[in-house]
Amino acid sequence: MRSHAGPITWASVVWLVLGLFQLANCASVDNKLSHGRERIWLWEMYNIFVDIEGADKQDLILPQDKNAKFVYRRHYSLDKNTVDGRLSYAEFMADLEAKLTPLDMDYSLQAPNSEGIVPGKDGQASGKPSVAEAVETLKLKGWAQTMKVDQVTSGKTKDYGELVGRVDKKFQDYYDKLGSDPKWKRKLIETNQRTNKLTGEIVALRQQEADDWVIKQLTQDADHNNPKVPDEDKKLGIGLSRDDLVIERVRSSIPGATTYERVDLVRTFLEHPNQAEFLEKLSTAGIKGGIQGLINWADMLGNERYANWGAGFTDANKSHHQAKSLWLAMHDSSTKRLGGLSPSCSR
Repeated sequence: MRSHAGPITWASVVWLVLGLFQLANCASVDNKLSHGRERIWLWEMYNIFVDIEGADKQDLILPQDKNAKFVYRRHYSLDKNTVDGRLSYAEFMADLEAKLTPLDMDYSLQAPNSEGIVPGKDGQASGKPSVAEAVETLKLKGWAQTMKVDQVTSGKTKDYGELVGRVDKKFQDYYDKLGSDPKWKRKLIETNQRTNKLTGEIVALRQQEADDWVIKQLTQDADHNNPKVPDEDKKLGIGLSRDDLVIERVRSSIPGATTYERVDLVRTFLEHPNQAEFLEKLSTAGIKGGIQGLINWADMLGNERYANWGAGFTDANKSHHQAKSLWLAMHDSSTKRLGGLSPSCSR
């Protein structure tokens, strides 16, 4: 990372320092931290739906089918003492991986804040695992990867956004219908508080991942007009070097995450030794509007509605933007439900 020197034309860009900037974070935040939390969010929703409907009636997340042809589509507890086949936390996490079998089961897995096993530097110890510790345990087992949606829905849909949206809608329906019922009020409020915290952390992690993609795109080849590169192979980058960027390392606020890199696009431009050359690179890469155009492009990376602000976006850009937007919507939804209520309101 270079320290920029050279003339700074403050007057011509004073409007930029009034808040028009983009901060982009880099690679050290592992998206497995997000995937793990997304699985715990599903567990929270499964748990409340089964409480209300019963394990045999709940049909949205790992719906029961004792007669399914394939064992991994039955979603029925292995515990012979269970009355309704309800999955425990450990069974739920195994089932998401299509590994709900006696050989694959690990009953030491415990939900956050329940009595169980906590991973540590010197092995494992008993305790109440935090969300971060529960996610770490899933990571160590290799169970914090991209989710197999058709496993969750027993083949009803493979669309992740559709699944998450339907789950949130069902929870909202119960919140509206049963939110004043003394039997369910406290449990609904507490579930919403936990999932609000989860979605807030997911959004932050997804944003850090998205910002990492900004750095990648800034330093990818500016190949949108290169006839020698097939469209499906184009990187659609800006063609900058890391030496062109002002980057700092920042500690993540998310439990379990470490540090990440952040590039300040305004300082990158203001402190660049040859601003005319920098702007020419942006123009060559298809960025319209100079540094403000670059900021707009970075803010909306992957949002197809704004693809014409630059040379377009890759499929990977679009996929990451969709995931970030999905969880932002889920966080907004749970935040609106909070309404200033606390668990004590239901006592």
